Amino acid sequence: MGGRPATKWSAWLITACLSALSGSGYATAEHRYGPGEYDLIDHGLAPDQQYAIVAHGDREGNPEHLRLFLVDARTYRRIGPLEEVNDAGLDTAPEAFHARWSPDSRHVALSYRTDRHVNALRIYRIEHRRAFPVSGPGLLATVAPDFRLEDLDVTAHYRELEWLSPTRFRLHEDGYVRQLSEEAAKSLGPFGAVEPADPADPSSGQGLSFSIEAVCEFAGEDQYSIRTIKPGTWKLQSSS
Repeated sequence: MGGRPATKWSAWLITACLSALSGSGYATAEHRYGPGEYDLIDHGLAPDQQYAIVAHGDREGNPEHLRLFLVDARTYRRIGPLEEVNDAGLDTAPEAFHARWSPDSRHVALSYRTDRHVNALRIYRIEHRRAFPVSGPGLLATVAPDFRLEDLDVTAHYRELEWLSPTRFRLHEDGYVRQLSEEAAKSLGPFGAVEPADPADPSSGQGLSFSIEAVCEFAGEDQYSIRTIKPGTWKLQSSS
């Protein structure tokens, strides 16, 4: 297959990305919240300092009780919960949740881990003291509609957003899948690379790494569209 040359560092590279994203290495970033404690997440304050994103959980630090809230940054009053962020699988510390605000403070992207080597990425429009979820086509589904991660042994999955302007952004998606068929591997074409089985563990079987990058643009009604898409460059590749 085309794209990035095969390398045994694939899963490690995503792990390293997610470790940096979590701010706590491989360990779970835990925090026990006191009554009324709402802590600012990483880069949670909007550039115009009108809004902020805070985290709140329970006294035991249970991930299933962790919630993020939009607040008025001037009064620190809660506006409402970001209800879609309900799948934090490991971390509860506020610094393990990351906000990337658009330059004009009208949109924010949130990233956080849902599993040890898997992260979620959610986009919101912030207007009139409300947060509106923004959706759009997935990169993997765009380049390989029949390649379904939910049916495969996914050991790592990393997504990232970079703002290019108030209305345009770059999406990046990396992943690593174990024990897959040649047919599944071929469906990704230049966006993936077959990884040979680990010589130290032949039973691991061959795997597949993939990397996709797209420039996206808001298309109205809280949707975004993909303007260009191409094979991505693996994050932290130089570290190998």
